[in-house]
Amino acid sequence: MLVVGSIIGVQIGQKLGEKINSSGLRALLAILLLVVGIAIAYETFFAEQSLAEISTVSNSDLNFFSKFIQQFSEEMPFFYGLFSILFAIFLGVSAAFIRRFFSNFKKKMLIKS
Repeated sequence: MLVVGSIIGVQIGQKLGEKINSSGLRALLAILLLVVGIAIAYETFFAEQSLAEISTVSNSDLNFFSKFIQQFSEEMPFFYGLFSILFAIFLGVSAAFIRRFFSNFKKKMLIKS
């Protein structure tokens, strides 16, 4: 889920970055850093309350794929990390090609009409 959200966020951010001037981007970055700092401070000072709300998931609640991922990450953490990075790169490149395909398709449709 994190990978999919980051890929979509990069595509949206790239389009917004083309339309917003540099001072606007600096202001956006400052606001983002402020929000992240507040979130970290909140988690630091109110962690006891947050830990009480976390529920545990037993292995019997997981499906086959989830169990495989959990075992893979525990038994071979290096390869799990390497696979995760390569998978994220693959999804990012795929999303860029799909975006380019639809962009070219849209341009061709506009030229024909």
